[in-house]
Amino acid sequence: MKKPLTTTLGITAALLTLGRGPADAVTTTILQPERVTSSVDAFSDQFLPINLINQSGLSTSYTSRSTEFANYVASATHSRIDARNSWFSSSGNRTGILTFEFDNFVTISALALWNEDGEDGINEFELFRDTDNNFGNGGTTSLGTFNATERDEEGTISGETFSFDATTTRYVHVNIRSNHGHPMLSGISEIAFKDVPFEFGHLPAIIFAVSLGGIHYFRNKRGSKDK
Repeated sequence: MKKPLTTTLGITAALLTLGRGPADAVTTTILQPERVTSSVDAFSDQFLPINLINQSGLSTSYTSRSTEFANYVASATHSRIDARNSWFSSSGNRTGILTFEFDNFVTISALALWNEDGEDGINEFELFRDTDNNFGNGGTTSLGTFNATERDEEGTISGETFSFDATTTRYVHVNIRSNHGHPMLSGISEIAFKDVPFEFGHLPAIIFAVSLGGIHYFRNKRGSKDK
C-alpha cells in the first residue's frame, strides 16, 4: 500500500523542527569572552583589560552560555566603589582598540556594556567582526557605530545593550573613538556578548529530513506505477 504524500511531508516537517534557528523563540544567553587585549597600555597594573571580562564589580555573577541575556543585563549593575574592577587607558590615550577573543567561532547579535562613570566613560565606538585577529589587514567587517550613555549613578552603573545583525566570528574589535569629555583617558567597567544558537547548527538534520521525505515520496510514486 502506498503512503500518501501528505504523510511523508508531515514526517519531514516534524524532522525539520530539529533545525530551528534564532528566528524561532530560542532563549539567548550571555557569553563571556576568553581573552581581551588593548592597543594602548592600561593606566596601571590595577586597571588591566582583564577587568572587562572577569565579572569583578558586577552586582551578581552570570554563567556564560547559561544565564539569560536580556534579563541579566537589565538587572545587573556594576559597582563604582572600587575603580580597580574596571579598565582604564593610559594617560594621553582617550581612544584605542579593544579586542575580545573566543576559543571557537561563535554567533553573536549584541554587546552588553557597563560603561565607566562620568566623563571618562566611552562615547562613540565602532564594532568589527574578525576571523584572524588582524585589525589592519582588511579582513574585518563593521557591525555598526554606536554611542554609549554617559553614566552618573552614584556608585552603581547600569548595563546597556547594543544590537547588530547576528554574525559568526572568533574576534570582536571595539574601536573607541571618543569619551564623554575627559581630556586624558577613557574607561569601561564590563563587557559581555549575546550568544545566539547557531542558525545552521542543525543543518545536517535538515538535509537528512528533506532527503528522507523526498526518497519516501518518489519510491512510493514509482512503486505505484510498477503496480
